[in-house]
Amino acid sequence: MDARIFAPEDLLLLAPQSSQLLDIPEAKRLEYGWELSEGGSAFTIWDETPDGLRPVFCGGALRRYPHYALLWGLFSVHRPRVPAHLTRCTRNFVSRLRERRIEAQASADNRAACGWVRLIGLQEETRLAGAMPDGSDMVIFIKKGTN
Repeated sequence: MDARIFAPEDLLLLAPQSSQLLDIPEAKRLEYGWELSEGGSAFTIWDETPDGLRPVFCGGALRRYPHYALLWGLFSVHRPRVPAHLTRCTRNFVSRLRERRIEAQASADNRAACGWVRLIGLQEETRLAGAMPDGSDMVIFIKKGTN
């Protein structure tokens, strides 16, 4: 695995897990990629897949305001289980963020995603009924020690 600075085109090469297909619609991936790249800091993890060397994770912090960062991540179908190295790398990335509010969002129906967000150092703050693209509940997580 190789970590690199995120490039918007990385989203075009990543095959998202089925649970994330609605998060960043395929037709808007490059547009979203530019917004995510210009609005914060992000990285891509590259690894060998059946399709060759491809991104297996893209993620980062989108800075909405000087005091607020929204964490985001897109996982590849080629890595159904998150490697420990990626979890450590992301936890380290999150620990270095200095915004007063650091937030992540996940579907309440996706237990694996919610568990991973906790592993990278966030805790559940609240739930929003029906707020996910598929109509499921959204869980809002915040960095421990913020607010």
